[in-house]
Amino acid sequence: MITDHVMSIYCQHTSKMNRLGGSELPGSSISGGARTGTLHETQHFRWNTADVLGKGATATVFYGRNKDTGDVCAIKVFYERISRHIPSTRHREIDSMRRLQHDNIVKLIDLEKETDSNTEVLVMEYCAGGSLYSMLEQPQYAFGFPESEFRLFLKHIANGIRYLRQSGYIHRDIKPGNIMRYIGDDGSSLYKLTDFGAARELQEDETFTSIYGTEEYLYPRMYEQAVLRRPGQQDFDASVDLWSLGVTLYHVSTGMLPFQPFGGRSNSETMHKITSQKPEGALSGVQISPNGDIKWSNSLPDTCYLSKSLKALLEPMLAGLMELNMKKMWTFERFFATVEKLAFSVQLQMFSCCTGELMVLYVGPEDTHPYLQEKIAELTEIPASSQLILWHDSELKDVIDETSPMRSYPACIRKTRLYLMNSSCMGTGSPYMVVVPPFPEISKFDNLDLDCQSAKKACGIAHVLNYAVCQYLSQQKNLLKGETNFRRYLKRIVKHSELVVPEMRATLEQTRMRRESFSAAFTLLLNLFTILDTSLNVEELVTTVLGVKTQLNEPLRQLSECLKDRSFEEFFEKINSRLSEIEAYVDALSKRMREQERSRRFCTSGCSEEDRCLTKAESFKQKLQSVYSLMTRHKQYGDLHPHEKFIHYCEKQKQHSIGVLMASLVSQHCRHNLNTTFSDSQKEFGNLTKHLTRTKKVELNICSVKDSLQTLSSKLSEKEGKCRHIVERVISIVRSSLSNRKPSVGTLISLRNEE
Repeated sequence: MITDHVMSIYCQHTSKMNRLGGSELPGSSISGGARTGTLHETQHFRWNTADVLGKGATATVFYGRNKDTGDVCAIKVFYERISRHIPSTRHREIDSMRRLQHDNIVKLIDLEKETDSNTEVLVMEYCAGGSLYSMLEQPQYAFGFPESEFRLFLKHIANGIRYLRQSGYIHRDIKPGNIMRYIGDDGSSLYKLTDFGAARELQEDETFTSIYGTEEYLYPRMYEQAVLRRPGQQDFDASVDLWSLGVTLYHVSTGMLPFQPFGGRSNSETMHKITSQKPEGALSGVQISPNGDIKWSNSLPDTCYLSKSLKALLEPMLAGLMELNMKKMWTFERFFATVEKLAFSVQLQMFSCCTGELMVLYVGPEDTHPYLQEKIAELTEIPASSQLILWHDSELKDVIDETSPMRSYPACIRKTRLYLMNSSCMGTGSPYMVVVPPFPEISKFDNLDLDCQSAKKACGIAHVLNYAVCQYLSQQKNLLKGETNFRRYLKRIVKHSELVVPEMRATLEQTRMRRESFSAAFTLLLNLFTILDTSLNVEELVTTVLGVKTQLNEPLRQLSECLKDRSFEEFFEKINSRLSEIEAYVDALSKRMREQERSRRFCTSGCSEEDRCLTKAESFKQKLQSVYSLMTRHKQYGDLHPHEKFIHYCEKQKQHSIGVLMASLVSQHCRHNLNTTFSDSQKEFGNLTKHLTRTKKVELNICSVKDSLQTLSSKLSEKEGKCRHIVERVISIVRSSLSNRKPSVGTLISLRNEE
């Protein structure tokens, strides 16, 4: 049995009732008037048949209330033919919902019988957010979910299916119409699986032969038997849920079905051809003309809202889920593990100043800085050696431990945008732009259905344009912010150089003073020893007795040569000269940077607050939303009286004119300003990159001078040690000679006096 595509109209009342009807359903704009439905009730619950939440092949779901507490609920009433002739469907769903209790599965509140017909009805929790299908029908999701909502949906649906598999169940009809959005008291979303009429128990090694599902989401071999009615019986296993899940995920991420034959559902042969002959790795196949070729794609469309990083994770997942070869098809375990890894990943917000792109990076909690650089290289083609990642005005690697896992990064880093530059090459390329489809042409003919489709598409594109304006404004802002951070980073480096050079000069001066002090002391000793050598001229007797003169000649000569050595002074002058050069270079660099910064202050490119771009875009979007709402009502009316036809014509023209104005705002104003801002910023980034190269040269020179200062100090220490050793030898010679003399010094002096 094939269920029809569920047309849920959840929490939105522009129903197919007549224009005077009323409804209690939340979202209704009609507060009075005659009821179009009738009241039905069970022992504890009551509902109006006008309040339809959704219709399927086996039942209708109504918006109801508890008669005692007033609590709202969803009441599923099976069609009479199902209740009488196919009771297994009803019993299977009741049995499944009684057993399955999980946050991501719609809860069964009660099972009661309708008072008049005695038919069993399911009383379930009410999900105010509606079905996923009804969400995707809304213009704001025409090109898929925004990234944060998609990640939430993926996590919730994976948790629900994981619970089903752990409980030994398969759903067999996974699709947007069977996934509900529950809204919590805090406004948070919780996605839940529902409609277990096709669900059954099935263990890992078991198969089944019965056919269930919805055409667009059916596994190809199932489609072959169920839709094309091909003869023969085939066995199926739990992997049919994986295929349906893959199609659903593609639909939610892009706003469109992955496999689209020309003519849609009616072209079943081509639909089967697309799904059954899909190349390995292909995510979508679209036929745009009758009997035309299939256009395959291995990637998600550029129009979806997901970041490159998330797309890179999602694309292999979708390819694996929608794989025809069972040996290559992903398993449930692999899918659950991948989603769990994504759920626990660390998100880093980054802005690429090279392309003006707002990026989101997903890295594991145990990954380190080198892995982050690899990830960036994959997404941007900037090698790790050329990446300059700034956190405010500091390089990221300077404020974190490069070997530490991402989970240890402070929240101030994980929650603050990082700025990426290419330290080797900046100032080239073009900015990243949001891909925006063109507005549809309005029909020249009066066709309510086509006009409604056109208005819906125009409204969806208006949401993309509104998103584009937000992106362009943010890109302009972040280009200037990145430029400011880069400049401040360079100023910190220059400031550090300006502080280090005087410190090195002070060190050099200390070394010079130490050299002078050493030289003065040892020169004094040399003079003293020389005087001692010449004053003790006691002729042959003294020389013979003391033996000093001969032994002192050599060490005194060595000490004299050591003190006369000019290599230290020459090295000192070289260092002093290099320091002066660095000082002059840093001073000129600092002055040049200040001049360029001063000139950038007067730059006025880009959108300003006075332009009110976002307000204008929002206004255009709301006007197109109003046109779509009117077209929807007119489509429901069917026949329009003359005044309504006039209104209809005016609104069609309004749709066209607003579309032109909005497209002009985005392309000729915001996009143009982004190009101008990007061009100006790239020139400045080019200058700053050159300054970065210069600061690196300064740092290399500073490091070289520091090494030279260390060498100079070592040379001085070596010279001091050599002179000290010579002095110790002289002292040792004198002391040794005096201690070995035969007459005393007094005797020698007496002998001299007598002579």
